[in-house]
Amino acid sequence: MHFGNSEKAYLKDKVPYFLLLLLCFFPLMRFGLMSAAIIVFALGCILCNYGSFVSNLKRIGWRPVFFNIAFFLLLAFTAVYSENTKNASIQIEKGLPILLLPIVFLYLSPRLDRKRRDMVFAAFLLSNLLFLAYLFHYLVTYASDFHVLDRNGLVLFEGLSDKSFVSQLKDLWNGTFYEVFYYARKTKESAIQIHKTYISQNLLWCILILIYFLGKKKTVWYFKLLSIVLLAVFTISMVYLYSLINLVILLVLVPCYVFFLMGSVRHKVVFALVVSLLALGVFAKGYTSKERVKASPVDLSYAEYVQYENPVFVFKNIWRMLGTDDRNLINRCNWSLIREAPLFGHGVGDVQDSLDRCYGILGTSQKEAVTVGNQNLNTHNYYAFLWIGGGALVLLFFLIMLVFNLAIGLKNRDLLYLAFILVVLMNLLTENTLARAHGILFFALWNSFLLAKNLRQE
Repeated sequence: MHFGNSEKAYLKDKVPYFLLLLLCFFPLMRFGLMSAAIIVFALGCILCNYGSFVSNLKRIGWRPVFFNIAFFLLLAFTAVYSENTKNASIQIEKGLPILLLPIVFLYLSPRLDRKRRDMVFAAFLLSNLLFLAYLFHYLVTYASDFHVLDRNGLVLFEGLSDKSFVSQLKDLWNGTFYEVFYYARKTKESAIQIHKTYISQNLLWCILILIYFLGKKKTVWYFKLLSIVLLAVFTISMVYLYSLINLVILLVLVPCYVFFLMGSVRHKVVFALVVSLLALGVFAKGYTSKERVKASPVDLSYAEYVQYENPVFVFKNIWRMLGTDDRNLINRCNWSLIREAPLFGHGVGDVQDSLDRCYGILGTSQKEAVTVGNQNLNTHNYYAFLWIGGGALVLLFFLIMLVFNLAIGLKNRDLLYLAFILVVLMNLLTENTLARAHGILFFALWNSFLLAKNLRQE
């Protein structure tokens, strides 16, 4: 009987933890498998740790969960007055991790001491390394020997799949991610989600985790060497993917994060001087380089397009994007819809339908709006999505959540948690990352994980 009780206690301790490690591999999962992994993890925590719910509730209180899920509950309520009930239910279903995971991590979480937390981070690093391996194989295999229709037998990336590894890397780099991915998708759709913003957000979080590991005093030398190699791999991959917002975050947030991690004032001064000199060099090169891109992005030749994606021009490209991109038309519709229903919104299910209607109206006078409407582009700003879908109150509670969590991170001096919130906060300005399944799980998992770490202090 004693052995049986010990075995039962062992399983109750280990099962939720291993399910959490499995969940960290979500970048490699399709939506159905990801949903199953979330459900299994939550059920495992409930069945194994239900006895700790009351004590954790008394210790932590209800406010952290309330502030983290209130905006989603209000947004879900708007389904009541959404005309497109099908889309509303889809949005609510995808967002359930935002509701579920804070409750699980705060009150029903597996035991997560420092060693286990580091293993969870390591699992996510491994999942992204495997994802990059999959991405490389997918691009090399399906972009190889692409026959361009109606171009006199033009073949792009000829023999790519048969070349050496180094040659494949060189050809992919010279081809730019946007182009290679376009041709690969023309051949075969990827089995898992590939989107440069979401991938870059994951990689940026990996870079911050690796810096966190490097900053630990007891990290052995060979693990530090591995971390440096992975830092290089993830950073180069981010540059190749060329997600502008994440590159800006990388250039601004990461140096700040390293600066505040340093304990010695002398080291901080030296680091600040080195970073300042490098920044001046990059700006000088970027603004003194001959500007060769003259046409709009739509009319670029291949050679011009490659230069348009060149990291040297990242800051100029941001201004170019703001000046010539479809986002101008999207933002016009965003503000128009916000003004129509500023207090209660149009309903979570009607955001896209309302946008498409606006694109159609603009399309009668602007050709660009027809293209935007044909693509059914979303708000490309999650704050606008919340305001259009649920009104000012939903947006307010979302901002309250961010401020509440930032305050907890500041109180505990948890630089990694603060950096995570800033990564999410900035990405939401240009992409609806919390309206898609992988972006939702990225936020819900790591926000809940780090929030629980700060509040439970295990």
